Amino acid sequence: MKHCYLFSIKNRFKYFKSICETIVSKYQNKDTEIVLSVTDFNSDDADIELFLKSLNVSYFYKNMTQKFNLGLGWNTAAHHNCIKDTDVLIFITNDAALGNDFDICETIKENTIIGKKIFIPVHGCQDRSGSIHFAGGACLWSLYKADFKKIGDIPESETWSDCAKLKKDSKVPQYSWLNENSHVGEDDFVVFNAIKNGYDIVRQNDSRIIARWHPRDLDDEWYGNSECLVSRGYLKSSPKWWNIT
Repeated sequence: MKHCYLFSIKNRFKYFKSICETIVSKYQNKDTEIVLSVTDFNSDDADIELFLKSLNVSYFYKNMTQKFNLGLGWNTAAHHNCIKDTDVLIFITNDAALGNDFDICETIKENTIIGKKIFIPVHGCQDRSGSIHFAGGACLWSLYKADFKKIGDIPESETWSDCAKLKKDSKVPQYSWLNENSHVGEDDFVVFNAIKNGYDIVRQNDSRIIARWHPRDLDDEWYGNSECLVSRGYLKSSPKWWNIT
């Protein structure tokens, strides 16, 4: 089986280096081939391709000079012509940290089934103090490339106007809380379209996957920002997370 880890990055090399080394050292074995597919938005804090070469693992690398866009980078990484429909895509952010007890190969085997099931857990978020809370988002999820092509590319609009169709869609009651002021993330888009296309979704809090705290490049820090969390529909105004299996 081939596991293709997809990255969309701009700087924060120490995080990217850490997660890549973890993936290569822990998860490559005789039954699982690891491929790293990286879209780099002209990082200037390290030579990303030189680092990838040092890992002695298959990789695809593309440098882009425009402004960082997570969706564009992930879409570009996913559509590399060497990645086949029967390969597993693992979308992952470079601030992800995986617990020592997390066997990603076995987890994907159990929860990612071509044409049927997608693994998109709710990760823990680390705030400035180091405390962990579950505030939505997904810094790691997996599905087969054939299923990604059916669900559709992640929107690349920074204003998320492309996700307006998520609002109050009667076919997806889990999103009935959305309104015109709600923030919609990449994970919401994937879950929404997977449900509409008849997939089973593995969607629950998973403490083995953590998004590490870091300052935002722009504006205030996201983690621990209660106004931002409420605007996404979490905290006091939040529905409980669901499992769809």
